[in-house]
Amino acid sequence: MIILVTLLLQTVPEWEKVAEWTGHTDRVSSVVLHPDGKRAISASWDATIRTWEIASGKCLGTWKGHENRVMGLALSPDGKRLLSASWDTTLRLWDVETGKETGVWKGHEDFAWSVQWSPDGTRAISGSSDKTLRIWDTRTGKCTATWEGHEDVVRTVIFTPDGKRVLSNSYDGTIRSWDVATGGNLETWKGHGGRQFSLACGPDGTRALAGGWHGVTLVDLEETKVAARWDKKGNTTWSICFSSDGKRVALGNSDNTIQIRNAESGKLISTLEAGRGKGKGKVYSAVFSADDSLLLAGNTDRTIRLWKRK
Repeated sequence: MIILVTLLLQTVPEWEKVAEWTGHTDRVSSVVLHPDGKRAISASWDATIRTWEIASGKCLGTWKGHENRVMGLALSPDGKRLLSASWDTTLRLWDVETGKETGVWKGHEDFAWSVQWSPDGTRAISGSSDKTLRIWDTRTGKCTATWEGHEDVVRTVIFTPDGKRVLSNSYDGTIRSWDVATGGNLETWKGHGGRQFSLACGPDGTRALAGGWHGVTLVDLEETKVAARWDKKGNTTWSICFSSDGKRVALGNSDNTIQIRNAESGKLISTLEAGRGKGKGKVYSAVFSADDSLLLAGNTDRTIRLWKRK
């Protein structure tokens, strides 16, 4: 009986797909879930940002302003403002309630790929094809510092939870740690699988994961060393998100799947089919809700999909 129950539990899917939302006319590059648990926001290569009601799947609004692909989104800690990064080289600030564009931040000299708020909401960090990271004052929209060191596109940038460090990765194949106070490059690690595309920091700030062409690199931020490399045999990791408890990660992949893995060992827990057939799309963005009950993903097939944990 115990064996039978165990086998049954192993065959019951942990996640159930509950919705598919369409509306974007090109690839969905980034998705975020609002902390109120009622709304989601998406960005696309069609140069627009859309807001969605989670319960109904209704598109609540389409925000226009960018003149090229919108590649990255970041909600402020209080959920009232949104920053977007675009191939038009700008960052734009939006009022989440009204959808009004309240700022255009200029400084990058090439495509802007990624943006994130500091934990206290006073600063933002961005990464660009101009090979730089830039620090911004979120109250004025002014660039206060430019950090150089990467030798190719800066693909993803994030703050550590304590706000004292920034992590970045790049097409140059490296992952770097930066001191926010001085702008100094503290550490440089070689990422697994060549070009690096995705990056996330665990909620306790002790670990980071970076995704590349062929695998994932686990960095121990306390020991400042590479702790493990997860080989994915040619399956590019386009996005990484930790669960709120730091025990699991969701990896958005080039084979049109999302892998849920143990965040420490890398052991595969479950695989979600995230498109209209294996190999017929890429998962550019996948995020857990604050309580880990929902998983939202944006796909190159122009569709946003929502899963609910059983």
